[in-house]
Amino acid sequence: MIFVSTFLKLPNFDKNAYLAIHLNNQGIYANLAYADYDSGRNYILSDITYLFGAEEKILSTEFWKAYFQSLSKKFNWQFFREKEILPVIGEGIGVSNIVFHILDSKINKEELLGNIREVSFNINVVVVTGEYIRNLLAGLSRKVEYDDILQINLDPYDFSVTRYTSAGVKQLLNRDIRSGGDLYSADIHWDNRANLVANIHNSKLKAFLSIETEVSKINNIWANFVINPTTRTTSVVLEDLIRSYVTVQMLSILNDNGSKFEEIGLKGKSTLVIITGALTRTLKQKKLLIALLDGFEMRGEIDFLFDEYGKTMTFGKTLVTGGKSENFVFAVHDLFQDMVKVVVADTQASQARKVIFSGKLESAELGEKEVYALAPEMTTVQLENSKAFITGNFVQKAFWGNQYQAFEVYSDPKNISYSSFVIDGRHKPVVYGPDVRSNRFKMNSWINENN
Repeated sequence: MIFVSTFLKLPNFDKNAYLAIHLNNQGIYANLAYADYDSGRNYILSDITYLFGAEEKILSTEFWKAYFQSLSKKFNWQFFREKEILPVIGEGIGVSNIVFHILDSKINKEELLGNIREVSFNINVVVVTGEYIRNLLAGLSRKVEYDDILQINLDPYDFSVTRYTSAGVKQLLNRDIRSGGDLYSADIHWDNRANLVANIHNSKLKAFLSIETEVSKINNIWANFVINPTTRTTSVVLEDLIRSYVTVQMLSILNDNGSKFEEIGLKGKSTLVIITGALTRTLKQKKLLIALLDGFEMRGEIDFLFDEYGKTMTFGKTLVTGGKSENFVFAVHDLFQDMVKVVVADTQASQARKVIFSGKLESAELGEKEVYALAPEMTTVQLENSKAFITGNFVQKAFWGNQYQAFEVYSDPKNISYSSFVIDGRHKPVVYGPDVRSNRFKMNSWINENN
């Protein structure tokens, strides 16, 4: 997939290409950034290779030889001459660097490193430790000015959450990014797939379901998904199961970790939630938002970045380094586009079907129009990454955050831009049940496909 971009120019380079790869427990994320500064042609090529059920293959030299050959063919790009990395000659030939990020896990890193070195000795390998993540999130906190950052990985067998909260002290870009801030992490990992198949009988999972169907059909669909995970589905039953599964996993992490993941959206002036993993591709965006908002009981104002191709992990450190980077220079908008701005309203039960937000959208590209939100809907305003400004107020005793009523959204294609603005007008706390049919009615009232 190609993402059009406008990279900042590196001094003394007419052309540059940079390949960054991230390996975690479930897949391999590859991103190739290219820039021809003379012609103004710039883009990012991205690829995901999932490892569901085949994790042991990565400890094979032949696997990595085949992987880089496949990547070269998909990107139509020549990386090596024998075992040497080709220098950048032009579009499709050569890279200035290949950086391979390996998640710090139980995998035999020495054996893995040896296999990668059989492809090329020039590949730079970085082990992604907790300290690396702290530095990355602290750097992003400064660079894009978020006080609270969550990185959530959603894979069928692995759920992990890392939260960085800034100490609130402004630092210069050339300072050591390790000082200040708190880092928390938690995960749920399923080693035994039989246990995950049996999890369909979990009463908590059933409490969030909204599709009525035969128990045997639900069991069969879930078992097939666990054994052969898919990243795309047209099954409304499977989508409902996955939404419920994500909600329960997030609730478990929230409840099992004390105050570490409380008040998301209420700490500091801004919150960023970066979503990665296969399940970001399986669920429709609005249902995924509902699962995350309800699973972590989020409030206030949150920016969601659905990082399907893991660009913040592969390119984030380079973005933070800025002009001092030895690899590439990215602008903020190269990674922070297609964001979703969500504001969670506090409403009264008596406000159902009443206007709770009234505002105005102003944009040279999208025009001007009035913006309204009703309770208990999830109202979406499309912004399409345009330069746009929305101002408005919560009305009829509705508010957001700490009793705030005024709210504004600014989308800037040259900085942080939004694909949409979502107003969560559901009554809080959100209550599910008492049965599947009730959940179906509630889900239909929350998700109005026309807004």
